[in-house]
Amino acid sequence: MARAVAPLLVLLALVWFLAVGLPGLDRPGLNEDECFFLAPLLEGRTAWMLTPYLGGLKSLLYVPLLGDFPTTPTRIRAPMLVLGIVGLLLTYVTARRFFGRRTALLAIWLLALDPAMMHHFREDYGPSALPFVLRILFLLALLSYRQTGRSSTAAWTGLIAGLGVWTKFDFSIFLGAALAAGAIFPPSAERAGGKRAWAMAAPAFLVGSAPAWMYWLGHPADVRAYAAPFLGWSWVGFAEKIGALYETTCGAYPVHQMLGAVFIVTKTTLLPVVFLGGVISLPALYRRDRARPSTVELPFLTATVLLQSAALLALPYDLDSAHFFTLAPAFHLAIAGLVFFFLDTAFADRRAAKAAALMVIVPLLITGLIASWQTSDKLRRKGGAGLWSPRLADLARAAGRPGDRPVLLDWGMTRPLAALSGQRTPEELFWRLNGPQLDPAARQSLDALLQSDRALFIAHAPPREIFSWPRRHVAERIAELGWRYATVSVIADTDRKPLFVLFRVGPEGQEAWPDGAAGFSP
Repeated sequence: MARAVAPLLVLLALVWFLAVGLPGLDRPGLNEDECFFLAPLLEGRTAWMLTPYLGGLKSLLYVPLLGDFPTTPTRIRAPMLVLGIVGLLLTYVTARRFFGRRTALLAIWLLALDPAMMHHFREDYGPSALPFVLRILFLLALLSYRQTGRSSTAAWTGLIAGLGVWTKFDFSIFLGAALAAGAIFPPSAERAGGKRAWAMAAPAFLVGSAPAWMYWLGHPADVRAYAAPFLGWSWVGFAEKIGALYETTCGAYPVHQMLGAVFIVTKTTLLPVVFLGGVISLPALYRRDRARPSTVELPFLTATVLLQSAALLALPYDLDSAHFFTLAPAFHLAIAGLVFFFLDTAFADRRAAKAAALMVIVPLLITGLIASWQTSDKLRRKGGAGLWSPRLADLARAAGRPGDRPVLLDWGMTRPLAALSGQRTPEELFWRLNGPQLDPAARQSLDALLQSDRALFIAHAPPREIFSWPRRHVAERIAELGWRYATVSVIADTDRKPLFVLFRVGPEGQEAWPDGAAGFSP
């Protein structure tokens, strides 16, 4: 492929990613993961750790970007799209350097067209945006070290790995898979840094992850509480994860339940075949093409993806799309590399190889274009990742009187409440809100949320019993604070989405509820 065309194709991939990511970016409502990182800004405090598995690096980065509240959903989400652009460019740079221009172009387009990129970046579901960038930075540093053997590069690799573990603990699964793959496919002896490299990387890793392990050492009870779900295992959960992982290899990760599988066109035709073929061909790939620049690191990368997939399956935990999204971008890089490995080894004639490339890649990209556009359209019109449609927001505003400020709460939002209150764990606050009485700490947390004029804590209510756990004393406290609340249910296609809406009581008395909404008094 001509060198002059490559920059244009990269630019088109970035433009497409923005074109499908920008529409509807300003719609009202924040999901739970977004609220996590805004709570410290609301209180004007520094939060190094938000939970035992989630660090506050994103909150620290938000400080110069957002400034003081009030802010808007667009200002909160736009930086995540910028991170997406950075991640795509870093993926291209990494693939271009170690796997060649063809692989780099295919990898960046596979990422730009993947519905999971929009889903996990626009609303940072997971949260996934910053860990994605740290993963590709880690791959770039690690592959550079494997190529050069420099101790300084090993130190940078360790530092990035530490930042990744601090940002989100499931980075450690990817890290462990990469280290194990490196042991299976080590760099050549003359490039291995040996003990000196480890002596540089280990302290750098401890520095990068310092906020995390210092918190873990200081709060062992919290760590045990969060580790409890990982201690069980069942064949049913394992079978479900097998299906989810297959969907991942098909190019469309398990998407949040609000969207529903029927809304996503998955790329189910070619990627699984290519990936499984790469598994079978690993020994031949290692022996035959070890010296080729474009494939020298492909065995290591493929092994990393396979080992990480096995680890995700082995974990006795109900994983969702955010956990499987940790396979990106290594998975996309491996797929792109394996595609061209097959084409290069299967066809001796150059014209036949080009024709085969068109037959394989063009349908793949066309289905990706359809999938990403339809996903963007559904996210924009229906809402996703904890957000509701503008129609629901209009109904919420209509339920109040002029001057009233609506706050919509998901009654499962113990995590943002915990972050706002400074409690150690969401579970602790959950039980305080559901216990026999509302203790002072929980009351203070609730008051801080409801009384803050700067609060932007808005989230959907899941499709379950809306009053399943808000106990009577919580409702009484809401009434004491001068808020009126109602349950609003709206038919959206075939789903009935309940919404819990609270309003300040205006000086003129009762509000008139809109059609389809029912008033409820505590």
